Amino acid sequence: MLREERELCYKHRDAYYEAIKRGEIEETNNNKKKELKRLKALFEKHCPKSWVAHFEKIREDSEKFTKLTTTTTTTTTTTTTTK
Repeated sequence: MLREERELCYKHRDAYYEAIKRGEIEETNNNKKKELKRLKALFEKHCPKSWVAHFEKIREDSEKFTKLTTTTTTTTTTTTTTK
């Protein structure tokens, strides 16, 4: 994969993930859902399948870790406060 192709892949990956982060996934807004699908299609078009799977795994693991640490922190704080 050439440098220009990698940069294009990263550009579309970042645009797709930024849209997810901004909360573009809203079931009530069809335009936002269409835009998210368009961004995902570009991401998948410009990146090798193995890279897409790798990036998705990293994103999912990061989200799980964030939820876990947020839940743990909240539970710890609540537990400490009630003692």
